[in-house]
Amino acid sequence: MVEKSPAEALKMQYVNGLITRERYTEMLSSLVTPSASQPPVASASPTPTSYKEMVYIPPVSSPKSASPPASSSDDYSYYIPPVYGPSSAAESATQSKRGRQEEINEQIRKSGAGGLLTRKEINELPHILWEDETVEKIVSGYYNGGTGILVASNKRLIFIDKGLLYGLRVEDFPYDRVTSIQYKTGLALGDITIFASGNNAVIQNVPKGDVKPFSEYVRARITAISLHASAPPTPLPPQEDMFTKLERLAALRDKGILSDEEFNQQKAKILNQ
Repeated sequence: MVEKSPAEALKMQYVNGLITRERYTEMLSSLVTPSASQPPVASASPTPTSYKEMVYIPPVSSPKSASPPASSSDDYSYYIPPVYGPSSAAESATQSKRGRQEEINEQIRKSGAGGLLTRKEINELPHILWEDETVEKIVSGYYNGGTGILVASNKRLIFIDKGLLYGLRVEDFPYDRVTSIQYKTGLALGDITIFASGNNAVIQNVPKGDVKPFSEYVRARITAISLHASAPPTPLPPQEDMFTKLERLAALRDKGILSDEEFNQQKAKILNQ
């Protein structure tokens, strides 16, 4: 067995918790620096000449830095990596959602329905609207047992209701399936009736001032789609009949532009078409 030096034995006691830090430092100093009355004892192995060369004891409080300190024998600071926040992918998704929400809110303001921005259904629009879909008109109303918003986008009509006791309810009406729209008004409120695919949806309790502008916008949309669908197809340019082609071919032969052999070849192609 190799006999340990006093310094190594002392270090093991400190590491194993048998002595305190202060006691270890005190005893280590007495080992490294001999007293004047005791001459240094020769050893087979070199004895450290300083405390710092023997062992590193981290200081009680070490300064934190954003990057590791430069290497130095007199600097015992150590590097503590910073705590990073959410991943860049999560941050990007959050920023994209916020940007989409602001874009939709601006579209609602331009439509003149800025007073509806406080409704909870507005916050659901980024998840409901398609990527290239924009809000053109929007009203509030009561439909099928719940109060929500009716959105007229550039693609479709959407009724959205985020109730208090249940989740989100969404029903849409593509413009190409809407056959007509009707409305009526009372003293303060009105109704909008949407006829689509043989069924009708009645949106009640719509503010009177919003009923007509909303309905007229939708009517213009479905009228434009109907006119586009019923437009006659573009006629194809008339094609030359076989006799006209043969007459032109014979004229080219008579003028000497085509030989009899070439005439007969082209004639056969025309007759075989």
